[in-house]
Amino acid sequence: MTNWLKKLLKDLPTLILSFLLSVAVWISAVTAADPNDTRQYPQPVPVEVLGLNPDLSLSGEIPDTVSVTMNAPSSTWTKILSTPNVIKAYIDLSDKVEGDYEIKINIQIEARPLEVILIDPALASVHLEYSANVDMAI
Repeated sequence: MTNWLKKLLKDLPTLILSFLLSVAVWISAVTAADPNDTRQYPQPVPVEVLGLNPDLSLSGEIPDTVSVTMNAPSSTWTKILSTPNVIKAYIDLSDKVEGDYEIKINIQIEARPLEVILIDPALASVHLEYSANVDMAI
């Protein structure tokens, strides 16, 4: 049994190198079969406002839509372009109180793998203030 263990330990560097080379060849083959493309999503993505406290009113320069540039494999691009509403843009105002904010526009995409490269515009200028309701009885 000791000879077997010695032989295994002697061959271990070769086994590790063989495994690493096979992983590199596999990654290369997958990348060649489905290369990455960097493109802009062809339609503007509407921006939603989430988490706004009902006691606050919202004003500011919130864009109606954003453009999104992504890097993804060709198969993922095919899925993104053939599925409606796969991309959503939103700003999250939960936990915000009265004041001025520069809020990051977030993107949610129901497809993987991909990397968001650019969101234009990336920020929304928001002014929040408490709204007052006055009942006028006649």
